Amino acid sequence: MILEGIKDGYYEVDLKGNFTYLNPSLAKAWGKQPGDLLGRNYREFLDEESISRVFRVFNEVYNTGSPASGLELKVSGVNGQLHRVELSVSLLKGEKGDPAGFYGIVHDITERVRIENELRQANARFSSLLEALPDVIYFKDLEGRNLIINRAMEEMTGLKREEILSKTDSEIFPPDLAAQCLESDQKVLAEKKIFRFFEKTVRPDGQSRYFETIKAPVFDRAGNITGIVGISRDITEKTLAELALVEQKELLQTVLDSAEDLIFVLDRDYQILLFNKVAERFFGLSQKDLKGKSFNEIYPGEGRSGAENRFDRVIKGDVVKEDVEINYRGRNLVLSVTEVPLHNEKGEIYAICGIARDITRRVELEKNLESSLREKEVLLREIHHRVKNNMQVISSLLNLQAHYVNHPEFTSIIKECQNRIRSMALVHEHLYQSKNLASINFADYLNKLIIHLYNAHRVRQEKIALEFETEDLYLEIGLAIPLGLLASELISNSFKHAFPGERRGKVRVSLKPLSSSFYQLEVSDNGVGLPNELNLKESKTFGMQLVSLLSEQIEAKIDVERSGGTKFLVTFKNERKNNQ
Repeated sequence: MILEGIKDGYYEVDLKGNFTYLNPSLAKAWGKQPGDLLGRNYREFLDEESISRVFRVFNEVYNTGSPASGLELKVSGVNGQLHRVELSVSLLKGEKGDPAGFYGIVHDITERVRIENELRQANARFSSLLEALPDVIYFKDLEGRNLIINRAMEEMTGLKREEILSKTDSEIFPPDLAAQCLESDQKVLAEKKIFRFFEKTVRPDGQSRYFETIKAPVFDRAGNITGIVGISRDITEKTLAELALVEQKELLQTVLDSAEDLIFVLDRDYQILLFNKVAERFFGLSQKDLKGKSFNEIYPGEGRSGAENRFDRVIKGDVVKEDVEINYRGRNLVLSVTEVPLHNEKGEIYAICGIARDITRRVELEKNLESSLREKEVLLREIHHRVKNNMQVISSLLNLQAHYVNHPEFTSIIKECQNRIRSMALVHEHLYQSKNLASINFADYLNKLIIHLYNAHRVRQEKIALEFETEDLYLEIGLAIPLGLLASELISNSFKHAFPGERRGKVRVSLKPLSSSFYQLEVSDNGVGLPNELNLKESKTFGMQLVSLLSEQIEAKIDVERSGGTKFLVTFKNERKNNQ
C-alpha cells in the first residue's frame, strides 16, 4: 500500500530485466496502467547508452550485493517524450536468499535538470556580465575574504585571480586603502544598510587614484548577514578634472580679486553668479550676501532701468561700452562699464560678464583740466593778441618816425622793417583767431601776407599780376614765423626789383606737398631776373642775408632758377600731420 501511494516510481524486474512489478506512479509516467507494462523489458524505454549503463550497474549490484543510487538516465515515455530520471538499484532475493532480480526507486528529475540548466546558463550570463563590466565587483564574507571577484579587480590590483581569492584587503591593497576598506566594511555590517564611499590611495609611483564605492550587506533567507557585495569605480580622471576645475576657479577668483575693477557675471535672469572683492567693497556686501541675489536687488533704483536696457542688449549679442552716472549710498559716481555676452559650447548666450571701473576721480580731473585749459587758452589768445598789438605799435612808431626823416633810403629801410614786423604779427593774429593755438593754416597766412605786401608796395594791378596756388598746410609757430619772414622777403624782392620802370609781368606763389613730410614753397616772377654773379649766401644785401639765415634756421633747402625770370624753390620739412 505504501508503494502504491508514493509519488516516485517503484519497480521490480527479474534477472533478465523484465518488469515484475510497477507502482501506479511509474506506470502513469508512461501513460499506462501497471498491468500493461508487466513482462516488458526495461530496454524498451532506454537509449543504447543508458541500456549499457544500467546493465553495468545491475551486474555490479548482482556481484557485490551492494545497492547503487544516483544513476541519471534519459528515459523515453510511450508518447516519445524524453524524461530525465535518477535511478536506485538494489538486489532482490528469493525465498531461499538467492538473487531473484532487482528493485529500486525511479525519481523524475526532468524539472530539476531543467532548472539546473537554466541556473547554469544564468550563472554563465551573470559571470560574463561580471567580467565585462569595467567596474570592480567583489563579494566578501564576514571575515573580509574575497570569495567572488571579476576581471576588473585583477586589472586594478595587478594580481591574478588566484592571488586575490580567499585573501583580505590588507593582503592585497596598500595599507592606506586597506584601512579605508575595513572602515567602510564595518560601517555596512554595523548599520546593515547600503552606503556610498569615496576612497583614495597613492601608488608607489606617487600617482593618486580615486574610487567611488557602493557597498551593500548580503542576507540569507533567515535575514542573517553573510557578507558584503561591493562595486568600485575608478573615478581618478573625473576627480582630477574636478580638482583641476576647482583650482582653475580658485585661480580665476584670485585673478578677479586682484583686479582693481569691479567684475561680475550674471545669468540670463540677472542672478549673480560670480563677483570679485572690488564688487564686495563697492556694494558693501560680503560674498555670502551677494551670491544668489538678483542684480536688481543691489543696484540703485534710479539707474536700474538703464542697467536692464544694457543687459537686454548684451543678451541679444551686443557688446556694450558706456560711462554710467549713478548715485549709490549718497555718492555720485561715474563708472566706465563694459558688458559682453558669454557663450556656451553650443554658441548660446548663457550669461553676461561685466567690468566696471570707477572713473569718478578721472572725470573730475578731466573737468578741472578742461576748465584750466580753457583759462590758459584765453590767456594764450590774449598774449598773441597783445604781441600782435605791440608789433602794430612798433610798426606805427616806425611809420611816425619816417615822417620826420626826409631821406628816401632811410624811409625804405623803415618800410621793409614794417613789412617784416607785419609778417610776424600776422602769425600771432592767426593764432589768437584760430581754434588751435599751436598751429596756423599757412596757406591762409600766405594769402593775407601777399595782399598786405601788394598794398604796402603800392603795386598796380595792370603792371604786376598775381598767381596764387596753395594747399592747406598747418604749421607750428616755431616754423611759421621764420618761413613767413622768408616768404615776405622773397615776395617783396619780386615786387621791388623784378619789374623796373614800366615793365609788366607776373608773380607766382605756390605751396604744395612733395611727400608726407616735405613741402615746397615757390616764389617766382618773369621779371628781369637776378644777376648771374649773385650768390645767395654771399650776398651783401640784408634781405638776401636774412633769407639765407632763415633757411638755415628751419633747415630748408633753397634752389634758385634764373631762366625766364627768377624762381626760388624752398623745400622744408614739417613733421606735423596736415590737419588742424
